[in-house]
Amino acid sequence: MEYADLKTKKISFLPLGDGTIASSRLRCYKLQDGLERLGFISNIGFDEFTDVLFIQKRTDDAAIDAAYQCKQKSGVLIFDIDDFPDSPTFKQNSELLISLADVVTTATHEQKKIVGHTFTGVPTEKIFYLPNPIDYELEQPKSKFHEQRIPLKIVWFGNIENYPMSLAKELCCINDVEFHAITNATAGIRKNYPDCHFHDWSYENFSDMLSEFDVCLLSHYGSEIFNAKSANKMITAIVHGLPVIASRTPDYLRLSRLAEIDQWLFDDEGTLRTCIDRSRDPSLRNAFIASTQQVVWAHFHIEKILQNFLDIVREAITFASCNDPSNVRPTTPKGLLGLIVNRLRVIVGR
Repeated sequence: MEYADLKTKKISFLPLGDGTIASSRLRCYKLQDGLERLGFISNIGFDEFTDVLFIQKRTDDAAIDAAYQCKQKSGVLIFDIDDFPDSPTFKQNSELLISLADVVTTATHEQKKIVGHTFTGVPTEKIFYLPNPIDYELEQPKSKFHEQRIPLKIVWFGNIENYPMSLAKELCCINDVEFHAITNATAGIRKNYPDCHFHDWSYENFSDMLSEFDVCLLSHYGSEIFNAKSANKMITAIVHGLPVIASRTPDYLRLSRLAEIDQWLFDDEGTLRTCIDRSRDPSLRNAFIASTQQVVWAHFHIEKILQNFLDIVREAITFASCNDPSNVRPTTPKGLLGLIVNRLRVIVGR
């Protein structure tokens, strides 16, 4: 991998959360680790030696302060946003960070459009698509030979807030199907959904657990924001050897067309049942994996995504060099005064 011109730059990441948060793991920790392994100067956190700062959907005062300090010292700022909470404070603070950022990154093309019509004054050329890399510590796609099994074990995984209640109820009415969920379900939720087999998620046990199932079921149906989510879970399932039945929503459709498996997408109850009936045949499940794994691996392997990321960093450096430094506000004072000043800036606007 070339990019020798960037190896003298210190690239810092400010993630929203720790490695148990999927978006932070995919969009910060995996990128930072990959850069470091390839000989780039990179870290988690912001300091006086940072040349390029990547803020991952953090809109708190510390992130705003780091953004101001970065721009004050002529650094390059990238603001990454792959979710849009319904909060006035989030929107106000995001507006501020977007206005300071040299470029903005999103996880899907649909999220690019949402940024464009949600936040004022964001030129289209400033917004870049940065796909998520393959998750978990796989060195190559996981092989799995599918055989006939009754009942068919279908699994969903993700944050419990996104649990597909209507789909779960539908699956429980289908003969010879067993529905499982790998998630952070409370005792109350487990009690409310007795027909679902819940399994606790942890980063360490997830890969082995996922490979035990026959098919993965995923859905993004909902609001514009929910429909705009990335297909990273579909990618995860495929590289672990599981065929995926997914909603015909933008990023699932995009990935399915890339791998020529869009016949595994559903629009309604009827097409969902058709997909489930198809998945009962182990030869079709094996054919699904044979036709998709290498395609997915080639497009979303960490080194491929790092190339995308470094190309965006170069674009951000170009944008930063064109910006007028006189437009950058002074560094925010520290402590309580700094928090007050930042909050006033957001309230009154720039």
